Amino acid sequence: MARNGTEDANYAKGDFVKKRLYLQTIILIYLLRMLFLLKDAGFLQSLFFVSPQIFVRLALCALIAILFLQSGLDKVFQWQGNLGWLRGHFAKTFLKDTVPFMLWVVTILEVAAGVCCAVGFVEILVWRSTMFALLGGELATAVLLMLFFGQRIAQDYAGAASLVPYFLVTLLSVILFDINAN
Repeated sequence: MARNGTEDANYAKGDFVKKRLYLQTIILIYLLRMLFLLKDAGFLQSLFFVSPQIFVRLALCALIAILFLQSGLDKVFQWQGNLGWLRGHFAKTFLKDTVPFMLWVVTILEVAAGVCCAVGFVEILVWRSTMFALLGGELATAVLLMLFFGQRIAQDYAGAASLVPYFLVTLLSVILFDINAN
């Protein structure tokens, strides 16, 4: 019995699905073998099965890295839009003439805080050291103080209040990154 074009396509698709499933199974088997070898060597446990304190440090690093890298890079790629909005925001304050400089400083510090925490994440995971994470937490805290100051000067009290939870998280990170660092 001859098949038509649709049947051939369905047969080929089914054959492709079977081959893909077979390949995925082989990859999974090799990954499991590697995991068991790493576990037997003790490396896997030290890398992935971490204490609650290390887990919290990693989570804080990830949160700060994501928050500040996204915010800083948004300022880099949307510079003119951010500059225009901030000029309007600070138009009636004594800071109106310093907006471009303030945006430049905040952008650099946000990116630096994010990069330090991203590097700190790897540093904590691999070496259990917190030098970069602590630096990132301190930079993030400083940036939030600058932003808080600006919001208060601009009399945007709701905006200033919305920064407080982030500020508390960065303070917690500084404390946790400094306690028994190793």
